[in-house]
Amino acid sequence: MAVGIQDHVHLGTDNPPTTTYRVVHGTLDLTPGVQVAFDRGLTGVLHTHRLVDDSGDPVQFCTDKMRLRLSLSEMLTVKGLIGQTVYYVPNYHDDDEDSGSLDSWPDSSYVVRGVLMVQPGSLTNINAMCTDWLLAIEIVDDSAVT
Repeated sequence: MAVGIQDHVHLGTDNPPTTTYRVVHGTLDLTPGVQVAFDRGLTGVLHTHRLVDDSGDPVQFCTDKMRLRLSLSEMLTVKGLIGQTVYYVPNYHDDDEDSGSLDSWPDSSYVVRGVLMVQPGSLTNINAMCTDWLLAIEIVDDSAVT
């Protein structure tokens, strides 16, 4: 299989992460994060402070947000990862295990190292039997920090 949009992401503490989790349609937010601070001087002049790379371009961090649809056992596993450093592969990747693509992931641009974060109220059950869960997560990237 070639690189393409998948219906899942990979998430875990191992690099590469091989455990897959389903992403709910319409919840994936891939907006990059940039570190910018600004204030105004006494005369009203705007002062902007940016984190830039060697070329002078703003450093962009992965701040992917999404909602996962999980079984009870998956929910307990992912819940245990909250606040931990994890490895994450977004839904745009080559998922062909036979071609060895998974073996090359640790050194690829697919894998993002970050901290798994959630907001209060992010974990909700879908049915009364609590067999299906929704969990809104955010991957806070630390791989661009040197």
